[in-house]
Amino acid sequence: MQSYSPRVDDYLRAVKDHLHEAVTDCLRAAGHLFDEKEQRELMRAASFGKSFVQDMRPQAFVEMAHTIRILNNIRNFKIGIPITYDQLQRLTLPVLIDRLIARRFFFLAVKICNYMKIPKKEGVSRVLAHWACYKVQQDTVDENQLAREIHNKLRDTPGISFTEIATKAYNRGKSALAIELLDYEPRSAEQVPLLMKMGKTELALQKAIESGETELIYSVTTYMRDHLPSTEFLMKIRLYPVAASLLMKICKTQDRSFLINLCYQDDKYQNLGALYIQESFVEKNLDSRIKGLDKARIEFGKAQDPFKAQVTEDNIKLLEFQSRLQDQFGDQYLNKTIGDTLYQLIHKGYYKKADQLKKEFAIPDVRFWWTKIQALGASHAWKELEIFSKSKKSPIGYEPFVEACHKFGNNKVEAEKYMSKVPLDKKVQLFLKIGYYDEAAEAAFQSRSHDDLNLVASKASNNRSVQEKINIYRTQLSQGVPAFSLKGKGFSLS
Repeated sequence: MQSYSPRVDDYLRAVKDHLHEAVTDCLRAAGHLFDEKEQRELMRAASFGKSFVQDMRPQAFVEMAHTIRILNNIRNFKIGIPITYDQLQRLTLPVLIDRLIARRFFFLAVKICNYMKIPKKEGVSRVLAHWACYKVQQDTVDENQLAREIHNKLRDTPGISFTEIATKAYNRGKSALAIELLDYEPRSAEQVPLLMKMGKTELALQKAIESGETELIYSVTTYMRDHLPSTEFLMKIRLYPVAASLLMKICKTQDRSFLINLCYQDDKYQNLGALYIQESFVEKNLDSRIKGLDKARIEFGKAQDPFKAQVTEDNIKLLEFQSRLQDQFGDQYLNKTIGDTLYQLIHKGYYKKADQLKKEFAIPDVRFWWTKIQALGASHAWKELEIFSKSKKSPIGYEPFVEACHKFGNNKVEAEKYMSKVPLDKKVQLFLKIGYYDEAAEAAFQSRSHDDLNLVASKASNNRSVQEKINIYRTQLSQGVPAFSLKGKGFSLS
């Protein structure tokens, strides 16, 4: 077919009913031919003919042009893959690229990927990764220069794993090159395992700390602990406070003995003392527990913390005291607090031992009196309670005596013994607290306080007799009637 021929229109009219088929045949023929001149002539004919076919898909021409160009390039004698169009269709483009990679035609593979617009992850990135892995295995190149070259080519390429390339270099015996390549790996989780495999544990720990990932830091420290001598590991971990702190936190629940060694290496006496105390409470044997507490006391002394040292010493004394009580009386005293021990002694009637406990441990009078009042009331030892109230002036007042009599027996007779010692201004609140509203109203009238009467009225709003009594008291106070003595009515308020 000649360009500008006056008979072109005649030819087109002759084949117009079969023009679509003719264009398709030209494209197929061009794909199956090896001669580039014939390919061009057929492609020109197809290009001309498709302009006169309304339902012709333009993409078919473009795809064939791309395919022919790829076939012509790989058929070149320098490449040596003289396959046909049908063979390429069966082989598929990804497999062709794999064969080019296997034969180290990386440049052509990249060109084809770009030309066919293959996604970079499956195309250019994959080819360049194979190129880099091949390059690092060469022995005739300068390693520093090679690392920079690889980085320059791959730094803007998505999906590249520098760790994979570094692994190839390490397997080739090029540790320095592998470490330099790992510096370009942005993912710490990929860097660290290879560094540990290479034996660069400190560098791996640095990378893990820089990442800020606690699990990664712990995995490195655990690896170091398992593969290094204990003394060497303890010396190295001291240089990394973040890792040491995380390791201590984990070891608190998993390996206390190692944690003790770690604290001992760092002269952390406070931590050692706390650990020995925790260890002592795990011990079931009393002697072992006391030995653990004694170790804690010594460590607190080294830390110049006299308060904790004294508290620990008191704890030892308490355990020894409780052990003697247990042997003497047969009751369970171990592991109780001082307050509970004191309460139990008084409740059981061992008053002299209670006094001895107070003296040895310097229990404050306020705490001792309150505990003894409660214990005597709970054991209904009313005579002993009365004797105790007269032993000396109560440091906590006499309201607790009245409350104990009410709480542990609702005993008005016993409570009356102490009510006279309660100040008048506190009697209203005391009666309300134990639920004696009649007596509270009388105490409010005795103190001539409208506010106290109103308070009692609000607390006893459902008690009709108390409300009537309060109304009478309000009237008498308004008329100036003097307060009266209530002696002989169950409670003495004067």
